Amino acid sequence: MPTKIVGKGEFITHKSGKTMPAWYADAWKLPKNERAKLRSKTFPGIAKALATQYIAFANSGMSVPEWEDLFKGPDIQRSNAIIDKYVKFICAPA
Repeated sequence: MPTKIVGKGEFITHKSGKTMPAWYADAWKLPKNERAKLRSKTFPGIAKALATQYIAFANSGMSVPEWEDLFKGPDIQRSNAIIDKYVKFICAPA
């Protein structure tokens, strides 16, 4: 399962020098309850990655320390191959 690496998106730089994502800065124009809703949003790609990794872990039957030991090191292809081995269900594309 290849990792989809995306850009960081557009950022806004304030007069103070502080930067923040444009979507977050734009949220300040909304009412307080709408800002809270927007900040709590889980992006679909993040949700799919979490679900895929959890399903692979659950299907593996390993303990948490055993699972974590498999992913030590920066080799993303190896990590993806391990996840592929244990994933029986893949979320449908959004």
